Amino acid sequence: MIVAFCLYKYFPFGGLQRDFMRIASTVAARGHHVRVYTQSWEGDCPK
Repeated sequence: MIVAFCLYKYFPFGGLQRDFMRIASTVAARGHHVRVYTQSWEGDCPK
């Protein structure tokens, strides 16, 4: 399954971003493909 997340802006701090990263990591660990759509990304990109 391909799961897409849409965020206006990602930065490596804040509750929404922390929750998003936790959920996206869990979904990917279960074998699904994760796509992220955002206008701006700050910080390191996860592999």
